[in-house]
Amino acid sequence: MLLAYNSFGFPPGRIAENNKLDFLVGPFDEFTARWYLQIGTPLIMTIAFQILTPHLGLCLHAMYMFFSRCFDRRCSLNRAVTKCVIQEDYEDLYTGPEFLLQVRYAQLLCTVFVTVSFSSGLPILYAIAAVSLFGMYWTDKVLLLRYHKITPGYTKWTSMQVVRIMPLAAVAHILFGFFMYSYPFVLSSDLNTGWFGSENSKYFNPKRLG
Repeated sequence: MLLAYNSFGFPPGRIAENNKLDFLVGPFDEFTARWYLQIGTPLIMTIAFQILTPHLGLCLHAMYMFFSRCFDRRCSLNRAVTKCVIQEDYEDLYTGPEFLLQVRYAQLLCTVFVTVSFSSGLPILYAIAAVSLFGMYWTDKVLLLRYHKITPGYTKWTSMQVVRIMPLAAVAHILFGFFMYSYPFVLSSDLNTGWFGSENSKYFNPKRLG
């Protein structure tokens, strides 16, 4: 999203052309008020949808399996009562899918990185991410106990990789925060001349970096 809509370092004339053949030349060269309206709002909505969308399919399928098993047992609590004729059909009905740990970690990293990256200008992302992670925890806990089948033991390597990657979110937060807070028309200040004396260097001047 950032690479598609932002064009750091290109002059206003090149941006105004809006040539579809241009690569990495979007309509925004700063995090302006228009950026927050056109990009920030859909970004917030996307993260908000992440509260439900990763779990919706699993929850619906879990409900379907629950009613299918109830129908198979004729609403009896005795699992020995079944309409299944062969063992394979019985196992397919009463065994849930495998829990995909790597997919859940990918969703977790996506939520954390997007939230921390853009939270300097969109602080509501913190609240949305908190609700999302809370829902992710409890949904996985319930589904692991009541829906998913018993999976082989996971090794520590996937978790260790996630732990190693997570601090990079702080680097993204600092970088994005610098561009958002130092934009002169968001927090009122005078325009500063770039170190290199050209419009392309407006991001690198003593006052803005300070």
